[in-house]
Amino acid sequence: MSDRHQIQQQIGAFFKRYPVNGRLIVAYSGGCDSTVLLHVLASHYPSGKILAVHINHNLQADSDMWEQFCQSAVTNLEVEYQSISLSLGALNSNIEEQARIQRYQSLSLLMSKGDALLTAHHQDDQAETFMLQLLRGAGLKGLSAMAEVSNFPPGKLFRPLLNFSREQIEDYAKLHDLKWIDDPSNADDRFDRNFLRHQVMPLLESRWSAAKQTIARSAENCREAAMMIDDISVNDLFDSIGAYKHSLSISKLREFPEARRHALVRAWVEENDFPLPDRNTTRTICSDFINLRQDAQPLLNWSYVQLYRFDDYLYLIGSSLLDQIDSVKPSVNSLRRGKIELPYPCGKLRVELLPGVSDERLADAEVCFRQQGQTVNLKNRRGSRKLKKLLQEWHVPPWMRNFVPIIHVNGQCQTIADYARCDTSSAVFEKTQWQPPAELDWRNNLKS
Repeated sequence: MSDRHQIQQQIGAFFKRYPVNGRLIVAYSGGCDSTVLLHVLASHYPSGKILAVHINHNLQADSDMWEQFCQSAVTNLEVEYQSISLSLGALNSNIEEQARIQRYQSLSLLMSKGDALLTAHHQDDQAETFMLQLLRGAGLKGLSAMAEVSNFPPGKLFRPLLNFSREQIEDYAKLHDLKWIDDPSNADDRFDRNFLRHQVMPLLESRWSAAKQTIARSAENCREAAMMIDDISVNDLFDSIGAYKHSLSISKLREFPEARRHALVRAWVEENDFPLPDRNTTRTICSDFINLRQDAQPLLNWSYVQLYRFDDYLYLIGSSLLDQIDSVKPSVNSLRRGKIELPYPCGKLRVELLPGVSDERLADAEVCFRQQGQTVNLKNRRGSRKLKKLLQEWHVPPWMRNFVPIIHVNGQCQTIADYARCDTSSAVFEKTQWQPPAELDWRNNLKS
């Protein structure tokens, strides 16, 4: 079978396996690969089904001319077209990554539920991606390179040409007399991918003629192994997670062998939508961090993530959540209703007033938060106590100690959340109940 018919037939079979109810949004650079992909799709689907999107990175002198070329080519195919212009700022060593991130962000904004984004990545790209990840010391997920189908909210990301070589795609383009853009930056060996493409891969193929195919097969093997580990980790996570998903039982974690611990911790971080820790940080978590003495309260940081150990649990907290809060003045109505909404991340307060408390008294109510060196006098306990010591005694973790609500009336401390009532001659509250935000809570773990 000719490359022409093979490509058409396999893409047809691809969409039988993965039907799309919405639009097919094609990332159309104007290069040979995306030109072939768009040509095949245009011959199979009505024009209203396809949207070709050209991303102008504004990195080349001819960028605007290429944009015009793409618009003209799409018009000839009678397919809908849209162009997006990016501003990448100053050129630096990470310009490839900057461009990739902005490109995908822009494309995702065009998508609706049921749509699929199509890219023209092929077997050569797959082999290059595997090699790049290998040289970065990636694990199984990185070595899985690119999947044929993956989630790309709110839709899917399809790569229907992954089983075809660059040579097969170029043969199709020549057979159909297609015109495309040759980006001169693709010849610049200062970029890692280009260096691999022009210097390394030809050398490998001179010794192993099927190098690209076998590398792509290795990527698929890595993907299958990574999926199996993910399945195991999901089950381990179900058995080890705390009352809320941001907490993980240290006792359960210790039950697993080292490699399985690593996979479990990474699955847990991923479940919470936080950036994954690097290999060294993961090792630290699974060894030194969880084996400190019981009363230790260490802290690890990476990216914008804070990992605490408190009692027998690990807790993941986004550092951006923990900004200092000033005092809050609740309304008389909210106090009468018994519900006080506090600024994030302080949670909610429910209160019950003593009978006969006047609105005038409530007008002086204020919710405050811990001050440095603060002391309080508690009901039925002699003398003043340091609030810091009390919070430790009540098992309040470090990340929440500045957000425990303390209700004052007319300058007098009435109650510290639902932990204790203060010694005052003019009590206002019969009962209080505090509910921290679920993603910062720890108290249900104390009950288990």
